Amino acid sequence: MPTALALSNERQVGIGSLFPGTVRRVSAGADIYAQGDYVADVFLLRTGWAFLYQVTADGRRQILHFALPGEILNYNPGLRHPAIEGAQAITAGAISSLSRHALDQILERSPIAARQVADSAELRRMLVFEHLTNLGRRCARERLANILLELFCRVRGRLPSVPEDRAPLPLTQSILADAVGLTPIHVNRTLRRLRQERIVCILPGVVRVLNPAKLVELAGLTNEVPRVLTTMSRPLQVAASSVVSLWEAASA
Repeated sequence: MPTALALSNERQVGIGSLFPGTVRRVSAGADIYAQGDYVADVFLLRTGWAFLYQVTADGRRQILHFALPGEILNYNPGLRHPAIEGAQAITAGAISSLSRHALDQILERSPIAARQVADSAELRRMLVFEHLTNLGRRCARERLANILLELFCRVRGRLPSVPEDRAPLPLTQSILADAVGLTPIHVNRTLRRLRQERIVCILPGVVRVLNPAKLVELAGLTNEVPRVLTTMSRPLQVAASSVVSLWEAASA
């Protein structure tokens, strides 16, 4: 698919150039914004991991999406309402913010930047559908295999290919449980079974794929999802010269 990666003969930089303002540090466990907040800004996750979540009236949490560096958070074009989800840092990291109006102006002037943001939104849409199928139709082993394979592909930009393939995974069993709709005890038992079956295991801060073919089969990622994960998850690029001029125009 054509993306800004296809541009040639131009110096290119990451999407962070859209957010040249102050970088703010966030600590692990801190909310970037909370469910129900009126949030005027759009955020760029520069470093660290975060998740989007909803909390029920009785305090039960459902994790909706894991955000990795380079993702834009809280961008809802044309919508002005309290946030229907919250965003929380999993690890210590850094974010930048930009007003929704300023970002809208940049995207109106730059088809490249607009395509980049649209690609990011399409990836998230596909993952939401995958997560719905995970929660509604897969057993515990399949749910965990699915989310672990998704995150491996997004971090590494490829499918696991050899035994003992590894990727960073700064998630607790409690966080995994809230992402796949299981209790932490059930997650613990299922991960132990996957390790005993020599499919995948979790080490502190790392996922280790023991049998790549079996993990892919068990995860059951539908149709084009693996290919899309290994292409669109890589940070897309935008032309540096155009971004600088667009930011100056939006800030004037």
